[in-house]
Amino acid sequence: MRSDRLLQSLHAVAGALQRHSRVPAVADWIEEYRAITATGGGQA
Repeated sequence: MRSDRLLQSLHAVAGALQRHSRVPAVADWIEEYRAITATGGGQA
């Protein structure tokens, strides 16, 4: 089940982290976030 509120929060976090995308851990998190949201993941 997807939570719209959770997805909105994650989107906000991803946006805030964009400026720090050169940090490897941040870049990895953003890549994982994009992969999950692009494939409709996050289903339980």
